[in-house]
Amino acid sequence: MRAYTTDTDAVDLVSPDHLLAVANSAVAARGPVMLYLELEGGTVMAAGLGSPETVLTFWLSDGSGSYHSLGNVERKDYLVFRSRYESGTFVGEMALPAEAAMVALREFLATGERPACVTWEADR
Repeated sequence: MRAYTTDTDAVDLVSPDHLLAVANSAVAARGPVMLYLELEGGTVMAAGLGSPETVLTFWLSDGSGSYHSLGNVERKDYLVFRSRYESGTFVGEMALPAEAAMVALREFLATGERPACVTWEADR
């Protein structure tokens, strides 16, 4: 599984500890940032790191579905994370506590599946 924040900084993950080191390095270098984990087949999960809250996204490699985290659907604000080479704005209803990011990323690293520890909503 590869981890990256841009097209030029991909690393192959070797363990959950390595994932944590890569995540911490990404935040130190870029501030609030989306970290992408990609399976060899192309399925991708991304998590917003470096903020008190996170947003999570998940795309199946075959194009059959994409999902985002679902927090409080009444929220109408926005969160901003550096996403690849620009700032990405994410709706507040996607927000989860920051701790959820690493739990979900570790689950994805271990299983290669959409993490069950998160409430997901299918993208429209």
